[in-house]
Amino acid sequence: MAFARRSSLITSVKLLDRINASISYPNLLKLDESRAIVDIPKSGSSFLKSFLISSGQARISISPDLPHTAVFSRIPRLTFLSAFSIHAFLRDPIERFCSVVREKIVFNSHYRSGWSPYLLSFGKNVYSLNDVDKMISDFVNAPLSVLDKHIRPQSFFLAPYFSSSRFSLANSSSIRPFLIDCGFKPDTFASEAVSLVTDRTLFQPTDLSLKSLDLLRLFYRSDYELMDIIGF
Repeated sequence: MAFARRSSLITSVKLLDRINASISYPNLLKLDESRAIVDIPKSGSSFLKSFLISSGQARISISPDLPHTAVFSRIPRLTFLSAFSIHAFLRDPIERFCSVVREKIVFNSHYRSGWSPYLLSFGKNVYSLNDVDKMISDFVNAPLSVLDKHIRPQSFFLAPYFSSSRFSLANSSSIRPFLIDCGFKPDTFASEAVSLVTDRTLFQPTDLSLKSLDLLRLFYRSDYELMDIIGF
């Protein structure tokens, strides 16, 4: 019964946050009354959300150990974004992709039969660790709208905010220093386990074929252009 109640609570909280997100600027989390951060999957998202919970910035939460189960403070669509500085943090695209493989295919017991990079797979287009090269050759030609959010280029999440006069972009390694500069204490930062930091040796760029690396560089070319701009 306790498990059922907890499962029901988690589902309810996630649903409330989805409703909140639907009436707010996409993928934008409110840090305080003047700053917001773009939430990009696998680019510090779990760390950021756990921090927001620990520091009391989330409206409803269960635990910092459940960073994706909370109702976060967001910015309603009718709000003038000019009132906020918008900050985003970019991760190396291929390193990010390898992190997805480690979490979804290597490390996660929920995907023992494999994982699909598509939103609606219905048990099809599921890939195991031995199929990663094939998975890449398949999804790189698919529309972004049908792909799982963890696979989409980071530029997809950033595009709505490029025109903001107060938009800034930095390396994902700058998230912690940025939060400290904002006056937040490191003791509210998430552990590596909560941040879903996985062992790089389980799967890394050297495990990909040269063809797959070329396909990924082409698929993530907009991210690489952004990396060049910030001197990544």
